Amino acid sequence: MSKFRIDFAELDWNEAPFGSRFKAFEIARQRARMLELRNSDEEADWCTTGHIGFVFSGELEIEFPNETVKFKAGDGLAIPAGDDSRHKPRPLTDSVVIFLVDQP
Repeated sequence: MSKFRIDFAELDWNEAPFGSRFKAFEIARQRARMLELRNSDEEADWCTTGHIGFVFSGELEIEFPNETVKFKAGDGLAIPAGDDSRHKPRPLTDSVVIFLVDQP
């Protein structure tokens, strides 16, 4: 495997605390994840980590302090880190697959 290529097929799935699962790769204090959310999942806590990502399949809405934004397959997302943009995802379809780069 090249040091410039992430082979998500070779990475193991990890269970997240709120029921979703993900595959992750870390480099230079950043983490790239393939995340699968299921519509039975409920995120209890607000996330303050920044994310840049792409929705591969499904639909979700993300609740922010002052608005809720819907995302569908093909949409990108850019959420800055911090309390002002804290957020909670909520799948609207049976499952949602997202690629994310977490920004510390």
